[in-house]
Amino acid sequence: MDHVFKRSKSSKQPKLTTSFLKNAKAKLGKAMSKLILHEALPARIAESPFLQPVLQVAAEVGKSIRGPSAYEVTGVYLEKEYNEIQEWVNAFKPIWEKRNVTIMCYDGKGLEINI
Repeated sequence: MDHVFKRSKSSKQPKLTTSFLKNAKAKLGKAMSKLILHEALPARIAESPFLQPVLQVAAEVGKSIRGPSAYEVTGVYLEKEYNEIQEWVNAFKPIWEKRNVTIMCYDGKGLEINI
């Protein structure tokens, strides 16, 4: 075969899955960018370790499930998150007691409070 008529690798038609994934990523990128830009969220939210799990759960539950309301975020889920963190911290307390660890924080008034 003549080398002039050989098909180069760059002239191959892209695979259908590659094209689909590229279009899907562009669609998701546009939607996420609109949310970030129009709600004046910090752009670094796009690199948050929490973002990918949120997107995966959204895909898992499907289109018919709406996201939480502002009330649910600040009321229901905030309290649940607080309780989860409290449980996590409490799991370390026996270890801290064994090792004589004291955790202190600054409350803005110059006082130190033991946790």
